[in-house]
Amino acid sequence: MRVDKPPSARWKASKALSKLNYILVGDYEFDHQTRRYLALSFLILAVLIGFGSYTQTGIFRSTSVSFRPDFYSGMLAIGFVAALHVRRLIPISLSVYFLLSFSLNTTVTAIIVQGLLGTGMLFGLAMKTALPAALVLTWFGIRAIAPLVWLAVVLLGSFNLSSMGGAMGLWGFAFLILTVLGILVQVEGHAAKIKDNFIFDFTGRLPAERRNPSNPLEQTGTNAS
Repeated sequence: MRVDKPPSARWKASKALSKLNYILVGDYEFDHQTRRYLALSFLILAVLIGFGSYTQTGIFRSTSVSFRPDFYSGMLAIGFVAALHVRRLIPISLSVYFLLSFSLNTTVTAIIVQGLLGTGMLFGLAMKTALPAALVLTWFGIRAIAPLVWLAVVLLGSFNLSSMGGAMGLWGFAFLILTVLGILVQVEGHAAKIKDNFIFDFTGRLPAERRNPSNPLEQTGTNAS
């Protein structure tokens, strides 16, 4: 009677290394359930970091700052996150997972909005005007002025985000990475299609292979709005 020998340690190590290579540098992708667990984990960690208190060093004194969202930043965040669902970048359902992820997505977005608003009078007032305008354009896609408004948001918000990053330090980088990863694992669709939809939202132009011949707006790259 033949008795099979147990796998050797070298064979086990080789199999483990092959699997590791496939995961790290191969085409391995997380399954649907794993992506959901990862999204919740990344976003929860980001929220915990964003809710912390940090020290902002000034010229004459240091102050304790927090980027915890309030009613105003929360309202703007809901509008931005809802736009991702309306554009079907993130699917909508009435599951427990959707409610949790929507709450976490809104919270991390509100923290970023709070950082964009800043604490200074001049830049804070300007951002309180620019951000709602950007939100309206995100929803209604007024492409003639959308790039200009978003450019204003970037320019005006860069100073406040720089102050936010200076206060949070390495925790700010961790918050950014966790937030981006939390959003990425939720997004469904190929990167090329997402890029094309993003460009279409701002310019009204689609690649030739995705244009509908019966729609003159897509052929000319114009929009009545």
